Formats: sequence, C-alpha cells, structure tokens
Amino acid sequence: MNKLLKWILALVGVVVILLIIATVVLPMVVDPNDYKDEISSAVAEKTGRELTIGGEIKWSVFPSIGLELSDVRLGNPEGFGEQPMLDIGEAGISVKFMPLLKRQVEVGEVSLNDVSINLSRMADGRNNWDDLGGSGAGESTTTTDTGRGMDSFVVSGIEISNAKVTLEDVDQTTELKAFDLKATNIELGKPFNLKGGFSMSLPEEQLVGDVDFGGQVQTAADGKRYGVNDLQLSFKGTKGAGGEAVSLDLSLGANADIDLSKDQAILSDFVLGLYDLSVTGELTVSSFTNEPGFTGQLTVAEFNPKALMRDMGMEAPSTTSDQAMKSLQADMKFAGSEDSADMQNLTVRFDESIFEGNLKIVNFDFPRLAFDFQVDRLNLDDYAPATEPAGGTASETEEADLTVDLFRGFTGGGDFRIGQLIVAGLTATDVSMKMSADGQSVRFSPINANFYEGRHEGDITIDASGSRPLLTANHGLTRVQAEPL
Repeated sequence: MNKLLKWILALVGVVVILLIIATVVLPMVVDPNDYKDEISSAVAEKTGRELTIGGEIKWSVFPSIGLELSDVRLGNPEGFGEQPMLDIGEAGISVKFMPLLKRQVEVGEVSLNDVSINLSRMADGRNNWDDLGGSGAGESTTTTDTGRGMDSFVVSGIEISNAKVTLEDVDQTTELKAFDLKATNIELGKPFNLKGGFSMSLPEEQLVGDVDFGGQVQTAADGKRYGVNDLQLSFKGTKGAGGEAVSLDLSLGANADIDLSKDQAILSDFVLGLYDLSVTGELTVSSFTNEPGFTGQLTVAEFNPKALMRDMGMEAPSTTSDQAMKSLQADMKFAGSEDSADMQNLTVRFDESIFEGNLKIVNFDFPRLAFDFQVDRLNLDDYAPATEPAGGTASETEEADLTVDLFRGFTGGGDFRIGQLIVAGLTATDVSMKMSADGQSVRFSPINANFYEGRHEGDITIDASGSRPLLTANHGLTRVQAEPL
C-alpha cells in the first residue's frame, strides 16, 4: 500500500513539475518576439508578401498554453496597392495542457478580433488571393507513422468578432462588415453549435441589410458528410435603389445534409418566411460537383398578396373588386438542372380561381416550352384598375409599342383551358387555346369558346421576323343569341 502511495505521489509530483515548466519557466526562457523577423522572412520567401507583427507576442499559460498577437498585417502582391490584404487587430490560439497527458490535442479558443480582409480583382481577371493557394501538385501527401500520435483532436471554440471583408471588383465595391462568428466544442464526427451575423452591401444586386445565422453543425468522422440541424437564417434590409427600394424581412429554417460520398445535398423541412408569406418544402441536389440536378416540392401557405406588397413598401394596385388579390396559395413538385426546369402537379388558388397544370422549360438561353394549364373560372373584371392612371387617361400614359424581342427566341407551346371567363361584362365558357412558337413567331390557334348559346372560333398570329411585331387575327361567331348577349 505504501509503495502504491509513493507511485501516486511521484506521478503528482511530475505533473506539478510539468505545470511549473509550462506556466513559469517556458515564458521566462522563450521569448516569441525574438522570432518575428524569422517569421516575416519565411512568409516573404513563400509568398513574396510582407508580413509585419506590430504588437507584442505574448504567452498565455495554464490551463492552456498559447500565444496572443496583435497588429498583424499581410501585404498585397505587386500591382495591388499599398493597402494590406489582411489586417488583424488581435489574434490568439492555445492548446489545453491537461488533455496532452492523455494523448489528446484540445485546442482552446481560437480568436480573431478587428479583422479586415481587402480583396481586389482587376479588369484583366487578376486578383490578389490566387497566389496564396499554393500549387502543391508535386508534393507528396504520403506520411509515415513513426509513433502512436494523438488519440483525438478537439477545438474548444472559434470566435471571430468585428471582421470586415471588402471586394473591389473592377468598378464596384462589395462589403461584408461587422462579421461575428462563434463555434463551440468542435470535434470531427460530433455535432457542434455555430452562430453569427454580419452586415452586407451588394451594389450590383442593390441589396443592403443584416444577416444572422445559427445551427448545429454535424460532421462524419471520415469527413465525407456534413450537415446543419435546425439551421436558422434571417435577413433584414432593402433591395432596390432610391424610391424604388423594397423592404425585406426574410427568414429561413431548415435541416441541411451534404454527403460527399454520394455527391448529394438535401435541404429538408425548410420554411422560408417573408412577412406573412410562408413557403415550406424540401430540395435534393444530386451531382452537385459536376452537373447538378435537383428535385423537390414546394408549398406556399395562403397569404394576402396586397398586404405583402404594402409590407414591402410597395404600392398595391387598386382593383375594381375589393376582394381581388386578397388570397393566394400554391403547391407543386419540381425537377431540373442548370439548363432546365420541370414543374409538375402545379396548383394555384388565387382568390376565387384555381389554376392547375404542368410546365417544362428546356434551355434557358433559347427556351423550349411545354405546358398544359387549366382554370376553373376567371373574372378579369375584378382585377381591372379601379381608377384611371395618375397624370391623365390611359391613352396618354400608355407604354411604348411591344418589340420583336418579346416574341423571339423561344419555341414549343402548349394548351390553356378556362371553364368560365368573364371580361368586360361578357361571359364565355369552355374556353380553349393552343399556343405554338418557332423562334420567329407565336401562334394561338385554335381559340375556341362557347359564347351566349353560340360558338366562337379564331386564331391569332404574332410575326416577329421583321423589325416590328405584326399581329394577324381571325375571329368568327356562329349562332350567338342576341337577347342574352
């Protein structure tokens, strides 16, 4: 028993000595500031860039051994100006001491504060970050295991605060600022929590606002599978310029699963919210690293289109019927690729009308259409403007003539049917129309309808082969009864 106690006391003594070395002796005998010049020279040799560490490099000790740096700058390559590409106000990293005794590497908190990243891309395509990737083509990745190594690797946390990324792209500037990120208990094969946010400005898309995100990140031990459970993403801002800007209040919730071994990504149980608009569904993307294909389904819960427009700061149209544009609900299944889309079992309930059908588009650059739609009833009079346009009569404010570009470039066609159609106070039933296009013209033929106990038959052709579109129409009425008309 006394022998065992001696061994225990000896082990405790060794641990105490190691702790003393780590916390007292090491900072006294090793000054990392002595290696600033060597670090800068090594970076310059590898990258051709200047690295400066303006602040003092400090030790952090028990329960973690680490270093803290400040005022770190990495220069730009030649031709991209004097402004540093990377500017770090404060940075720190540490390794916990006690887990090392159990053959485990547990990194403490990795922190970056007041970070500024300045990216630049020239008109000729050159940028200031490509040279940092390193070719690595001729380097062997084979390693020889000469010892047992460590049994596990853990990062207690990563915290980034007040980071800013600026992209100068030829003649426009994109900004991401006030970026904050916090992740805790990061270990491959185990879930960890992630949350953060940033402000963004995208001039080309005229999008400005604030983004918040969070969720539980899932990783497989082999690094082949990743996901986020309970992903929460929100955006509050505006899209557009000046008086035409619309207000956006977007939220997204979902579960995401990326399987690299199957080359597949799944977004399930997602809910997209925009004010009182709610869209739910799921999306599966296959072969996303090569030629992506996607399938899924969407459901749009009933909402008020006029109210949504007002929430977004837009002026809702004034309609003859107060009940027009007050209700919309939809659902569909879809599939497609980078160059096609196929929407099946599409159902839209718009006010008193129900739209049903299918739509397929092949080749977005020169679309070929195939569709089949039907509507139970449609009263166009309900959607007529309640008042004349401001500034004069309709004839005084009408828009410019239609151009041939609106009718060129697409082919294919389909069928469209309406059970009951009301327009200008007149009622037609069993309306059917077939559309076909050949890239130079569009034809609606035949156009048939039952009309006041009689029959309407006709066709319309729009010829866009010349400099201006030319419309030709033929219509005929047979056995229409004058009294009900």
